[in-house]
Amino acid sequence: MKSIIIDRWPIPNYIALRTLWYENSTISLITTELSCYDEIVPFLISEGDEFALVVLSDLVEKKNFPSKFLEKVFYTGDLGCQLSVCYSEKVPESLRAECSRLKLSKH
Repeated sequence: MKSIIIDRWPIPNYIALRTLWYENSTISLITTELSCYDEIVPFLISEGDEFALVVLSDLVEKKNFPSKFLEKVFYTGDLGCQLSVCYSEKVPESLRAECSRLKLSKH
């Protein structure tokens, strides 16, 4: 099985990786802890396509993902992003009610 590995910023060959993602339904995504969230999160949000949101959703699950981005990801991301935020250990108090509703309605 092929894998796309996101382990640095800028993401090398982002367009080619995105194309590979869309063309291969069995490809897996592997992201690592990054130190450049201030740059990568706004980029992925601005891209806003399915691949960017999958990468973003996966990054939210990393231990060092900054809590300052959780609300932005929740409100601009797709359902996968929202669930990743809701299951984060750092879910902001401001999103707890939203997450409770989301968990009840989607599971």
